[in-house]
Amino acid sequence: MARAAAGIKLRQPLRRAYVRGAGRAMNHADEIHDELRVKEIGFDEGPVARPTIRPNLPVLGPRVGSRVNDIVAALRAGDFEELDGGRIRVAGLDLGPDELLRGERIALEGWAVADEGPISLALDTELDDELRLEGRVLDLIRTLNDLRKAAGLELTDRIRVTLPPADAELLGHAERIKDEVLALSLHVDGSATEPVIARA
Repeated sequence: MARAAAGIKLRQPLRRAYVRGAGRAMNHADEIHDELRVKEIGFDEGPVARPTIRPNLPVLGPRVGSRVNDIVAALRAGDFEELDGGRIRVAGLDLGPDELLRGERIALEGWAVADEGPISLALDTELDDELRLEGRVLDLIRTLNDLRKAAGLELTDRIRVTLPPADAELLGHAERIKDEVLALSLHVDGSATEPVIARA
């Protein structure tokens, strides 16, 4: 969801991500790291989070009726006062903790954020040349595997790959590409306009 909101493809690697409110997930950091395609992952650290407070509409709505719109607007504007016991004063009303939904959301330029309840994920959306190149490598691997499938090749069949000149800079990752698509060779041909595979 955070990637989609920022317009970043799922295969595009990112520099870092921060997860808040999910301490038990730290035991699965490696899997989360791989799933999110990030170089670094942190838990309950990183950019300073600001609390978000939303009205618990099923509970609050019947009590305040049409004033709920004033409450929503004031909460969005940050125009409220924290009281003891998890209560707040907003739009001239005191609301109890059961009438509120609290979470954390990171609000910083260059970050895409998704949250659900008290759990939030912030992705660093800054892309440098290294990350862009790695994203192109992953896109090429996907393309070559699609070509393998379209050609009816078996999972163990070896191939030879020809790339167009526009993909020449991807040769710096030749070994990774060859490993991922079972290629015996990978070269650039000036006459090619798109990637081409042939059974080895």
